[in-house]
Amino acid sequence: ELIFDLLPQDQLVKKGETVVTSGLAGVFPPGLLIGQISKIISSQVQISQVARVKPVVDFETLDKVFIIK
Repeated sequence: ELIFDLLPQDQLVKKGETVVTSGLAGVFPPGLLIGQISKIISSQVQISQVARVKPVVDFETLDKVFIIK
């Protein structure tokens, strides 16, 4: 699983939601499918919450990606 860290506590995140790239950093184009939220870890004493993401692909065996725009 992947870790989606530093989510603000006031951000409503639900199990099963889709995670995609935002494109804000300029490294990856926006809208690339990453996976689905499988678990949310939230605590009142933490500044942010953490979500576990089940990836749509096995990133350890991924060799090449072909993107058509």
